[in-house]
Amino acid sequence: MTPVEIIGRHTSHFTRLPLIVAHELGTDYEFTPIYDLMDLDAASYGSHPGLRLPTLRHGDQVVFGAIPICRYLAELAARETEVVWPPQSLENPFLANFHELTMQAMATQVTVVITTQVAKVDPENVFARKSIRSLTGMLAWLDENTERFLSLLPDRLLSITEVGLFCLIEHVRFRHTASLEGYRRLTAFADTFGARESARNTYYRLDR
Repeated sequence: MTPVEIIGRHTSHFTRLPLIVAHELGTDYEFTPIYDLMDLDAASYGSHPGLRLPTLRHGDQVVFGAIPICRYLAELAARETEVVWPPQSLENPFLANFHELTMQAMATQVTVVITTQVAKVDPENVFARKSIRSLTGMLAWLDENTERFLSLLPDRLLSITEVGLFCLIEHVRFRHTASLEGYRRLTAFADTFGARESARNTYYRLDR
């Protein structure tokens, strides 16, 4: 069988999400790092036209984005029913909101990192300040509702929102973009999830 190739960065929480899923599903993959995020060649991103990550290549198939890659991996492993996917409707607005804010917080975390740590914009800049406030506001909401969210999940191998939440919290720790001292429920969740072999094998580190 043609091996699965995942293109991304080991410092990226959007990359780590499908890497954890691949480990949980027992899917062998090859990892191709993107060394320079300032690279303007789409080929470096697995032909992603938006110069984004991650990308999956498998034979003549190309899949863009963390969650679509997770779906592809689950279908490939024939274990899709063991995964709790993001809500497809508003039958339960709370679960939909929890997933949405997890994904928005992940995207905002990227903005904060690029703005304050890569571009070196003053954190007191109005745009940087709003991004940081946005991130901490969503972290507070997620912290307040984490236990309720977990209680509503059915028996599962894993939940995609759950994996995303773990990747987010660990990325905030890794990049030091916000203090997690006041988010007791989130840090307790991340510590528990972090004991999984899939989490230990996909830790954040620089690609060299």
